[in-house]
Amino acid sequence: MIKQNLSSGGRMVFLSWRPFRENLWTFAPLAALAPLLTDPIPPPDPNAPGPFALSDARKTKNILDDAGWRHVVVTPWDGAVQIGDSVGAAAKFLLKIGPCARAVADQQIDPAAAETLLIDHLRAHETPNGVELAAAAWIVSAVA
Repeated sequence: MIKQNLSSGGRMVFLSWRPFRENLWTFAPLAALAPLLTDPIPPPDPNAPGPFALSDARKTKNILDDAGWRHVVVTPWDGAVQIGDSVGAAAKFLLKIGPCARAVADQQIDPAAAETLLIDHLRAHETPNGVELAAAAWIVSAVA
């Protein structure tokens, strides 16, 4: 455990995603694929390993408290994440990782058809900085 490697009073700070549906960057692209889905995609299991394993603030705080961390603070953060420098790059990225990639693989969706839908969806999120979608996370801090 990291705490064993810190001196007393050492600080830990990390970010963890809030629930799946609060993260437009993962949820909205999957919704864009709805016309191609043969079955609904279940949300990630918050108790399974993965990016949403610490999405419940109370659970995260309890884990750290139980591990002996002190002054555990869990603060919400809302912002945007850039998922590509263009709609094409963002669509390709979303088809490589996360729920869109899983949907294409699990339901044997034509990747080209999925990419077309994603590009159409992502155009509304294009900014001068690239394609940005809303994100929701926890900033977690604790003291050893």
